Amino acid sequence: MGLTYAVYYDATNQHLFVGDGASRVLVFDLSTGVTDGMNASWVLGQPTFTSNTSTTTESGMKTVNGIAFDPVNNYLFVSDNANRRVLIYDHANSFFMNGQNAAYVLGQPNFVSSNFAITQNSLAGPAGLSYDPVHKWLFVADVNASRVMVYDLSAGLSNGMNASWVLGQTNFTSSAQPVSQSGLVSPYGVTYDPNHQRLFVSDNNMSRITVFDLSGGIINGMNASWVLGQPNFTTSPAPPPYFPTQNNFLDPVLMSYGASNDLLLVADSNNNRIMVFDLSGGITNNMNASWELGQPDFVHNTWWGATQNGMGTTEAVYYDTINQRVFVADSGDYRVLVFGSGGGSSSSSSSSSSSSSGGGGSSSSSSSSGGSSSGSSSGGSSSGSSSGGSSSGSSSGGPGACSSSNMICGTISAAENPTIQLANVPVELRDWHGTLLSTTKSDSSGGYSFGPTGLSTNNTYYVTPVVGRTESAVPLYNPVANLQSVGALVNPQIRGVPGTLQISGAPAGSYILISTASYTGSNAPTMNSRFSGSIGYYSAATGWDGAASVHAPTGTSYYLTCWVAQPAGPSVTYARMPASGSSGPYTVSPNTTVPLSCPTN
Repeated sequence: MGLTYAVYYDATNQHLFVGDGASRVLVFDLSTGVTDGMNASWVLGQPTFTSNTSTTTESGMKTVNGIAFDPVNNYLFVSDNANRRVLIYDHANSFFMNGQNAAYVLGQPNFVSSNFAITQNSLAGPAGLSYDPVHKWLFVADVNASRVMVYDLSAGLSNGMNASWVLGQTNFTSSAQPVSQSGLVSPYGVTYDPNHQRLFVSDNNMSRITVFDLSGGIINGMNASWVLGQPNFTTSPAPPPYFPTQNNFLDPVLMSYGASNDLLLVADSNNNRIMVFDLSGGITNNMNASWELGQPDFVHNTWWGATQNGMGTTEAVYYDTINQRVFVADSGDYRVLVFGSGGGSSSSSSSSSSSSSGGGGSSSSSSSSGGSSSGSSSGGSSSGSSSGGSSSGSSSGGPGACSSSNMICGTISAAENPTIQLANVPVELRDWHGTLLSTTKSDSSGGYSFGPTGLSTNNTYYVTPVVGRTESAVPLYNPVANLQSVGALVNPQIRGVPGTLQISGAPAGSYILISTASYTGSNAPTMNSRFSGSIGYYSAATGWDGAASVHAPTGTSYYLTCWVAQPAGPSVTYARMPASGSSGPYTVSPNTTVPLSCPTN
């Protein structure tokens, strides 16, 4: 699988559609369940599974940036961005043929054109798609023309047909980019809420989502009613450095709306996460997300690599409300993750782990493309619980031992060295749909326990260590499926429990840089995040006591570079020490402190 840009699940035919970077759409038949690394059943855009030719033809395509489906007429919509068109496939037979022809095209007059134009029947660069089967409206995010095109398909389809309405622009020939209540700068994703007739549009470069209330109909250039990700309709993203929060985005892309429980899921691409908004109580401007997937908390945006509970450059998400599954196009890791295993589907392959999606009553089981069975974590920690409802086991004696039946207990340890047991770690207990039930802290031996009061047998629970900015739980949610009367032993681990690099003896106001490789620059780097390329950076400034502390994950070597303050009257200059390169390397262990001082030239 190449870079994954789009994902959509057709619940009627149980087909998963994945748009990847090989100029194709892969179609997976999930009627018998999901297994890690399973084969696709059909391919569109290519004649075979091993070809990757980009073409402008009736059967070919270039870049797939959005997918939608009409469950009534069995039409599959595919946005072919580089060809500036939307292809429509007839899926009436409930199966496909490899490399089959599209039935219709929108945005171009025929299947061999890819002209750029900004008119009523053209598309400049379609991305996200959404379809409303009630009104028969097709929404197309035309990102290169700063608009959303709305096609009324109630009278049928024809090649190159006109759109009926436009959002983000006052007419079909303008492409202005105002940051306003009615304007759009780079609309990339669209998703429609049929319950309240609301259209959500991800304005990618503005790091916001504008929400249009269509209950009174559609008017060209109409105002949005709400905005997420920004405090108001006229605020642009702040300049770097960027820091993720519970209510912001960094380049949101495709989205999905769960009509059964009013959940909005947003692929927050450059924060490497999925944001989940509970809209059952309504929408307010700049409201907080309720849960997230891919990060241990709302203030992380780390790309951990291909792990079981991490993501990198999340391009798309789809919420299957029937089976309570979430499909995530994890583009940076060349895969699709599947959270949740409802509807009888199988997710029991070797790198799958169960975790809670935090909302909508669904459990969440992430399924990646290679690894071990679904009851264990990706960092070597056993959750001690079974995903099939059998007893997780119990223990007696020792830290974290279950002292009576019907309890959940265990020991918190460091993933890098499980013999290091972590005291005073906050631990949360949640029910099967993410509601917080109880909190505690691990004791001096790393032990914790919940119950027996308040716990019921045959219910599913999740144990969640509350981690800091430099840490991650492995996995984030530790499941106890169908708690048995004998209790359950759950031993969570935390990766990246920091050690401390402590600098002393430098003048107040000196700038300290800790890096994972020797730093060669003359000045301190401008950092958009903690990482630039493959080098990680941590920084601090010394206080009046001449000291500074940097908390850094263990398991790697660190280097020290100082810009030592040199007061000169009312101004301050800085001397780089050492004059070139960095001192080090230094290593840290969890919960230990390494004393350092700035080198001299």
